[in-house]
Amino acid sequence: MTNLKDVLEFIAKADTGELEIIREAFNGMKLDKSSNMRASLKVGDNVYINHRKIDAKRMFFVFKINGVNIKVKEVGKENVSFNVTPSLLVKI
Repeated sequence: MTNLKDVLEFIAKADTGELEIIREAFNGMKLDKSSNMRASLKVGDNVYINHRKIDAKRMFFVFKINGVNIKVKEVGKENVSFNVTPSLLVKI
């Protein structure tokens, strides 16, 4: 398996065409992971939000699943809610 250092060195040396291929592959994989997460969640599931501005220890529950984003509320604080992309959610 290729390690991250080798991948970053390759990206640093890549030409524009190779970078475009990398970008398309990355975006496709990210979309797949987001779709898989959305499909695995249901209303009432507990989740964490993986985002630098949200404390990783704060627990939320899914209260609505929309076409693109998922609405979550903080456990114990019904007035704290966020509209989050599924790729940022970590199911508990």
